[in-house]
Amino acid sequence: MGRRGKIGIACLCFTFWLAYLFPSSCFAQSTLTFRIRSEADRSILAGATVYLKPSGLGGVADSTGTATIPGVPNSEQEATISYLGFEPARLRIKLPRPSGAKPLEIELEPSGESLEEVIISTTRAGRSVRDIPTRLEVLDAEELDEKASMRPGDIQMLLNESTGINSQQTSAVSATANIRIQGLDGRYTQMLKDGLPLYQGFASGLAILQIPPLDLKQVEVIKGSASTLYGGGAIAGLVNLVSRTPGEGKPVLDALLNGTTARGADVAVFSSARRGKLGYTILGTYNHASAFDPSGQGFSAIPETRRVLLNPKVFFYPTTRTTVWAGINGTVESRYGGDMNRIRGGSPDGYFERNDTWRGSTQLVAQHRISDSLVLTAKNSVNVFDRRLQTPGQDFAGRQTSTFSELSFVAGPKRLEWVAGINLWTDQFAQRNPAPPLSGSGLGNTILTYGAFVQNTFRPNERLAFETGLRLDYVNSSFPVRSQGAVLPRASALYRLTDNLTARATAGFGYRSPSLYSEDAEGAGFAGLQPLGTTASLSLERSYGGGADVGYSTSFADGEGSLSINQLAFYTWLERPSQLLANATEPGLLYYANPEGYLRSRGLETNLNIRFEQLRFVAGYTYTDAIRQQNGVLLRQPLAAPHRGNAVLLYEKAGKFRIGLEVLLVSSQTRQNDMAGKAYYELGFLAEKRFGPLSVFVNCENLTDTRQTRFEQIYMGQKLAPSFRQIYAPLDGRIVNGGVKYRL
Repeated sequence: MGRRGKIGIACLCFTFWLAYLFPSSCFAQSTLTFRIRSEADRSILAGATVYLKPSGLGGVADSTGTATIPGVPNSEQEATISYLGFEPARLRIKLPRPSGAKPLEIELEPSGESLEEVIISTTRAGRSVRDIPTRLEVLDAEELDEKASMRPGDIQMLLNESTGINSQQTSAVSATANIRIQGLDGRYTQMLKDGLPLYQGFASGLAILQIPPLDLKQVEVIKGSASTLYGGGAIAGLVNLVSRTPGEGKPVLDALLNGTTARGADVAVFSSARRGKLGYTILGTYNHASAFDPSGQGFSAIPETRRVLLNPKVFFYPTTRTTVWAGINGTVESRYGGDMNRIRGGSPDGYFERNDTWRGSTQLVAQHRISDSLVLTAKNSVNVFDRRLQTPGQDFAGRQTSTFSELSFVAGPKRLEWVAGINLWTDQFAQRNPAPPLSGSGLGNTILTYGAFVQNTFRPNERLAFETGLRLDYVNSSFPVRSQGAVLPRASALYRLTDNLTARATAGFGYRSPSLYSEDAEGAGFAGLQPLGTTASLSLERSYGGGADVGYSTSFADGEGSLSINQLAFYTWLERPSQLLANATEPGLLYYANPEGYLRSRGLETNLNIRFEQLRFVAGYTYTDAIRQQNGVLLRQPLAAPHRGNAVLLYEKAGKFRIGLEVLLVSSQTRQNDMAGKAYYELGFLAEKRFGPLSVFVNCENLTDTRQTRFEQIYMGQKLAPSFRQIYAPLDGRIVNGGVKYRL
């Protein structure tokens, strides 16, 4: 053996000797595991990056927020954890760690940057909101947390202060309301929770008042026709409420206690946890309101209300590719509004409206990833909504039972992706009690809707994307309306002109089935309502429309600030919309018909968002030109304000405090069979201070005490038998609320 060979053998033996004597310092390696969340709301930060020095190794967090880095040398490492929109975290780690050590829990503090990637679920593909051809707006966890301090009991304010959306009150004394998008009636907006329809039909006037925001992760809004994936009813747009899901690591416990100067109180608790293959979330709320009349006109602007809600969910993860969850929602509410003397136990003859409701619903969703390019999903929901509405001389009660079942898949690589599926939607209404002569009677009906859909997203390059879809629906009704089919094509395109400048365009068809439920029927208390199709023939309401927008976003001041602006133009045409008409031969009776004519809504929408360090300014403006042509007569669409603006100025130190000011401006708007409403504005103020897991907040809504009752008397005629004007401005006036939030 030569001299070099002997030297090599000696070095090899010396190396093995060192490894034997000092195994922890020579060639030994460890595996590091990190679990990464947001410090603000403990949400999972999928896509967060970890970089180790001096080894130069790194990893990326998966969908559970877990980043695993194998083969790390057993020496001291400095880890840097980063995620867009959050302050980087740095820590020193001595290796090897003790045997059985748990993964490192990392919580990142949000920064002033607003360009983080938001993954959306409404379009089924699970893409970033910046990369989909369909224009979609997202209200994220930060905004939801802010609005929860303003109105913890429901999501009415959350949606009312979004550009192009407003909450329309339908009862002057019961405060029932629905959501209008771009000037169209509330019945043309479809509301979903986790992609399941739970709040339609008979429940629509109370839906947004019975949904607390505490368990929501984000709210996704599509404006304009969204019928390809979700069927009839999504003519004006779609609102999808996305719930929080359990994550591995520490259990989550959020609690909120709130009180108002209108003698209202809210208590809400949300908890979630995951251990291995099992997880859960549970939401419980109690809401109380006393009857409140700031105007002195003798009628409740806020009704006496009691509501209890319980919503538990169980999650099962049998494999890394399969997720199954099931939930139950139970809500009981009593709502009593009208003459204040009657509510307080005085005069028994005053006008009143009493709504007693209960809701029971189940949800079941199973998703299995067959391969990296094929995901199969099955969904089912059953919803029972029981409501009794009493007014002087009328007692109307009914039960709506609706079910939704769907089987769908997502397939294909990211450049050419397909979504397809079939579903069945049933809607049955049963009137529960005999009715006086002028109350609606014989209104029971059943509607079955069979649907099939397909959608394709094609990305030829990084700057261009196309989305095309087609839906086929067949509607079978029990009332005297012939069964009808609907063919709904839709197309969207995205073109990224530069890294900062993006353009989108969308066009599509929509439809809505004939239905008993509308704002007009709600406002009339369903009194005198005749069965569908007995007085006039009815057909599907059909629409077409589209929109185009240009968006620009950038950062400045070395990443300490950001700017985004979006300009949208929209157009919707609705052919022969159904109307609730008075029966000319039988006074007091009402019926639905499709009179000759159309409804057209068009306009512009501008959104501006500026952040600089801890300061954020958000502003929006909507111009709406909505007209209705009926039997040759051209009219302005009632309660569609031509001009509407909103702005929020917020100073926030993440995890420490926030102070905000907001303003809402609404122009004069026409009303049905009445004089036009006045223009008005509102101011609001919010302050919140955090002490570790505890937050204390105070919020003042409507500092200017703007009320419709300052402009006019809310009712016409006699107080014992009033005829209420359409509501276009607030009735409750200035209200201050405050409380505490606890987050573990």
